[in-house]
Amino acid sequence: MELNEIERIFEKFEKSSISEMELEAGQYRLFLKRNVASPVSQNAISQTSTPLPQSAESKADVKDVEDGKAIKAPLVGTFYRASAPGKAPYVEVGDSVKKGDVVGLIEAMKFMNEITAPADGVVKAIPAEDGAFVEFDETLVLLDA
Repeated sequence: MELNEIERIFEKFEKSSISEMELEAGQYRLFLKRNVASPVSQNAISQTSTPLPQSAESKADVKDVEDGKAIKAPLVGTFYRASAPGKAPYVEVGDSVKKGDVVGLIEAMKFMNEITAPADGVVKAIPAEDGAFVEFDETLVLLDA
């Protein structure tokens, strides 16, 4: 199962009215459950620790918001601001970034996905905490408008 297949499954699940889904494909198992008590759809994901057998760079979505452009999480996982514990963060508030610069990492299924800046800008805020679990479409970094 490749990352783009998993992303398509997430998208179809989000658009559907089902509240729970389990999929097994070879050595992989994916379980999705919608939080039906919340008016905003949220997914809870339980997964095995089997690594993804490929390498791919994740493209973060950019959404316009009142105060600037938000770089949003393209997948669910753990957000890291640096390449390793004790290392300097990729970006800090006030830093200038160029299109393609790495602004963070999301670990999903024991696989590190680089999150890159899709446009030039200056970092206004970093709402996602280092080491925190992030949801799909959650704001990670806010760039100036």
